[in-house]
Amino acid sequence: MALLTDPLPERILIAPSALAKLKGYIALSPMEVSGLGRMEVSQEGPIITDVFLLPQTSSWSETELDPEALLAFLEQLVAEGQDPAAFTVWWHSHGDLELEWSEVDEATIETFGSEALVSVVGNRRGEFRCRLDLFQPERKVLDSLPLVPLGASESEDLELRALIETELKVKVKTVEKAATPDESNTL
Repeated sequence: MALLTDPLPERILIAPSALAKLKGYIALSPMEVSGLGRMEVSQEGPIITDVFLLPQTSSWSETELDPEALLAFLEQLVAEGQDPAAFTVWWHSHGDLELEWSEVDEATIETFGSEALVSVVGNRRGEFRCRLDLFQPERKVLDSLPLVPLGASESEDLELRALIETELKVKVKTVEKAATPDESNTL
């Protein structure tokens, strides 16, 4: 991950297919939703190459990934010969709210334990806020980095929309919970 520190990145890049999925998950979820993503490092900076929705419980004010499903996801990556260390993107939505990092978001970021973490928060208006947390060799937070698509954005794909709608129905268990101003997403 040394490429992330010299020079420090000024943006977060994202593959068009990953951006389409991310926008779909956020726009089509009636509640807050979250997931993980795969990151690669290039000379241009961190690149989000894919995003994934995992089984979770969601409400208007938070989302919690199912720990057993998370473990199964990581085990599947290893079984497929993929490196779980490449999954250093945490994304979540704030529904229709503004894009601020809550105390819960900050605590979630601190739990990842990787060298670097890209965090993305989005809302249904299509707005995004990104940050890069570097944990080694010294702790740094680069906030409000622009999310920049690699190449042209994909047009709306009705097949992808149908797949996302199905995935949301299968993986997201919603619960009614009253929101308070201090609550937000949790991993």
